[in-house]
Amino acid sequence: MSLHLSAMNLEKHNQRMQLLADVTYKIRQSLDLHEILQTTVTEVRQLLDADRVVMFQIHPNGAGTVVQEAVLPGWSKSIDQNIVDSCFGPGFVESYQNGRVSVINDIEQAPITPCHADLLRQFEVKANLVIPIISQDQLWGLLIAHQCSAPREWQAFEVDLLKQLADQAGIALAQAKLVADLNQAHQQLRFHVENSPLAVIEWDHACRIQRWSAQAERIFGWSADEVIGRGPDHWFIHTDDLHLFREQVLNLTGHPFPNYASPDMERLTRNYTKAGDLIDCEWYSSALFNEEGNLVSILSMAQDVSARQQAEAALQQLNRELEMRVEQRTAALQESEQRFRSLFEAAPDFIYVLDTQGIIQHVNPVVIERSGYRKSELVGHPLVNLFTPKSQVLCQQQFGELLSQGNHRQELEFVGKNGKILTMDCSFKVVKDLLGQISILVVQRDISDRKALERIKDEFISVVSHELRTPLTSIHGSIKLLATGQLGDLSDDGQQMLDIADQNTDRLVRLVSDVLDLQRIESGRAKIRKQLCDAADLMTHATDAMRSMAYHHNITLKSTPLLTMIWANPDYMVQTLTNLISNAIKFSQPGGTVELVAELRIEEHRVNPPIQSDHQNNLLPTTVKHTELWFQVIDQGQGIPADKLESVFERFQQVDASDAREKGGTGLGLAICRKIVEQHGGKIWAESVLGQGSCFFVALPMSCWLAEKAEAS
Repeated sequence: MSLHLSAMNLEKHNQRMQLLADVTYKIRQSLDLHEILQTTVTEVRQLLDADRVVMFQIHPNGAGTVVQEAVLPGWSKSIDQNIVDSCFGPGFVESYQNGRVSVINDIEQAPITPCHADLLRQFEVKANLVIPIISQDQLWGLLIAHQCSAPREWQAFEVDLLKQLADQAGIALAQAKLVADLNQAHQQLRFHVENSPLAVIEWDHACRIQRWSAQAERIFGWSADEVIGRGPDHWFIHTDDLHLFREQVLNLTGHPFPNYASPDMERLTRNYTKAGDLIDCEWYSSALFNEEGNLVSILSMAQDVSARQQAEAALQQLNRELEMRVEQRTAALQESEQRFRSLFEAAPDFIYVLDTQGIIQHVNPVVIERSGYRKSELVGHPLVNLFTPKSQVLCQQQFGELLSQGNHRQELEFVGKNGKILTMDCSFKVVKDLLGQISILVVQRDISDRKALERIKDEFISVVSHELRTPLTSIHGSIKLLATGQLGDLSDDGQQMLDIADQNTDRLVRLVSDVLDLQRIESGRAKIRKQLCDAADLMTHATDAMRSMAYHHNITLKSTPLLTMIWANPDYMVQTLTNLISNAIKFSQPGGTVELVAELRIEEHRVNPPIQSDHQNNLLPTTVKHTELWFQVIDQGQGIPADKLESVFERFQQVDASDAREKGGTGLGLAICRKIVEQHGGKIWAESVLGQGSCFFVALPMSCWLAEKAEAS
């Protein structure tokens, strides 16, 4: 009886081993991943007679997806479902990685968590068997058998059989992945070969062509069918280069892609195309040898460098021409430098070269001769130290705009070594050398004598004007009295002559008054005392003062007051605005419009590099914000020619010589306006279109705290 049982057990064991071998053969027969998974679940379900067998692939986050399934009809399918079982806990992946096997004969009796039991019930599972699948030493997933019809007591041989099948599946998966990786690498290599900008050609051990890439077809013109099996000969290589081609390209010694670093190593050959054209090709080759050291094949890559050769020849010609031009340019620069140095040394003006922080780098001899300073007291020191405190402030204020705009000009007071103050007309110019280095060229012209003559002239004009004002006032009063008829009646001709005399004396009185006003402002005797005033009030006063004149000239006068505070002299600013409005009315046609508007303008100037302030190591901000209040007087008059836009602000200048007679102007109004605006630190200018009208601008700087308040509002 014992021998009979042993024989039966041996027969069952042999049957199981045969079944295992058959299933293993079917699993390992394919290298396709999908087919491996499908074969595994199908064969295992039949082998175990289970209701459902699934392949569950585990993701790195612990969740998983049913990627393949074999299930009997009547039971629900779970394929392609993503399953997250939070009851497993964070260590379940590691436990299966270490070979854990889960055997549950009855989920209702098994020591499992309720949430895991609920998950199994969702798929109608009564009993299950879970085996890990290890592929390439990593947990790939789980091979799971479900019994859905009733609980099932899994036999030890079934567990062992399933473990062996899971091992075989892991091996098959690893092989399939390896084959897939190899196929991908092969496809990538093939793609790169076919899309390489180089022609790829493979030769066998007898130097016959075995592979001819698509780029080789494009470069040489022959198709692969036309050249496969042919060796390099006169059809492909120029006769004079054939020996070189065989020696340098095909006669390799086993070193892949030999080093052509030596300039004596020739790697260029002349090759024929199918059309019979000769092209220059550059070759790179590598040889493959077997274990016995015999040559198996040679891989060559060729590049058509004909265009490059032509470009290099053209470049060499250009280089020769460039070298010639550089020599000519160098000679010209040397001559120019010598000429500049001569001018620099012999110039009668003070000339400085500064860096971008205002530090003196060079001076011409005149500076040392006339200033009294030694060279060591100038070079390496800030230029602003040579000015009076008032001029130092002006220079520092304009330095930021100088770097952004490129040039600047202003009058500054220079202090010599002996303390003597000279008035200098200073021109600043930003220059850049051939290396891109930025410097500042400063030219100072001594205008002290001219200023002295102007003061003498102004004093003379002042004296003469004062002497003229008294008799003119008396004459004007007498003429006015005669005009009233209190001293007797005049004939019509006499009255006409009296009216002409009245108009001329009135014009002379205004002319003398304007000359005196201008002289007082220029000489500094007229103190412009500033105060906080409302721009809207200034505009209202100016327009109210000119409404009567506008009415008599049939002009519509408009004003758009701006509610903002400004630091200015209200009387002088109203005088400026009324002068501009008066001119606009006089030069407008009847029925026209004159408008006074105002607006805030905010501009940011970037200073690079930062400016170092005088006597301190502090750096001024790299970005300077500048806020200005702009008044605009706009008319619809005859306009001003472009070449007259600047000259109209000079003394006794008119757009037309007849304007003074027709309009009754003195020619000093705009000159007075400019002086008043400049005394406020502002600017005045005009823009015009002939036949359409003109616009006069007055730009006044806002103080820092006023600007911040205006911007905030």
